[in-house]
Amino acid sequence: MDAERKLCVFSMVEVGYMLNGLLGGLDGRLPPALTASLEVIGPQQLQTLEEIRVRAGRHVELVFAERSQELPLIFGKREMEGLIAALTGQSLYAYERQMAQGFIPLPGGHRVGLCGRAVLAEEKVIRLTDISSVVLRVARRVDGASQNLRPYLRMAEGRVARTLVMGPPGCGKTTILRDAALWLSDACGLHVAVADEREELFAQELPANMGKRIDVLSGAPKAQAMLTLIRTMRPDVLVTDEIGRQEDVFALMEAARCGVALLASVHAEDIEDLKRRPALSNLLREMCFDRYVRLEGRGKTVRAWDTHGRELREANHSGQLGSGGDGDDRGERDRLFDRRWRKGAASLYPGDATVHCAHQ
Repeated sequence: MDAERKLCVFSMVEVGYMLNGLLGGLDGRLPPALTASLEVIGPQQLQTLEEIRVRAGRHVELVFAERSQELPLIFGKREMEGLIAALTGQSLYAYERQMAQGFIPLPGGHRVGLCGRAVLAEEKVIRLTDISSVVLRVARRVDGASQNLRPYLRMAEGRVARTLVMGPPGCGKTTILRDAALWLSDACGLHVAVADEREELFAQELPANMGKRIDVLSGAPKAQAMLTLIRTMRPDVLVTDEIGRQEDVFALMEAARCGVALLASVHAEDIEDLKRRPALSNLLREMCFDRYVRLEGRGKTVRAWDTHGRELREANHSGQLGSGGDGDDRGERDRLFDRRWRKGAASLYPGDATVHCAHQ
């Protein structure tokens, strides 16, 4: 075998290992034709693969960090049915509820979004049939992804700030929440409860030797999961992803009233965007969160606001933040505390968890 052929064989083996690592845990949930097509992609390209998009009658599209590429592979109706069967582990009916909401949860936190024909009953989608589009978003655990967020998770007095992470789809909110939950658990020694409705944060299992103080309730509607976790697990911090419904807001406010720190994410551009959305505007009106942090692509923190909607200055080396206004965070917290008592509301701050990190 000449040197060129040896290099080619080595590269294919290397790509095979990388593909297994990239989509690890799927256990044969990709059709052989799709897997074979992915194996011809070079290792460097695979490292930046973000999405696999399959549309009936069209070329399969791969979406990378900076570009997209079409594969010489087309799925017809029969192939689409085979793809859905493979993604559901040949148990289509077991995923009927999730599919009605437009997704399939996968091991490893990978995400599958669906489009097709909706079947309605009493004006509610009860089933999705004739699947025409599938997007598989590749999940990666990025150690240290929450580094830029961490200073905003600590108030001046050391307690965990109730923090809402905002940003457009695909900017890394879930990746950052996952890493922040691990940091709060393992570095800060806090009990973290995760309401993981779509099984995207930690899926079926936590990373090996990590998340030793994390409890995950997956598959249940996030509002119901949050209330259950508060009652049964007594967490220091409650984490959930992609809030938006009125019941989500109620559950978050109830958690705050119980003295639980919050870390959540939402699809929103900024504070003004939240104000325009009736359900989410209640979070601002009731001052449920201490911090509102806006992300851009790759998890870059770009702007942050305090509970009053005032933009925050950059964090200093201690991780404590000033509001850029007329007083420090402790003073603002005290004034907020007094106002809430005058309104007759229960204190939102009893038993707040305190951040004492073993390492940064």
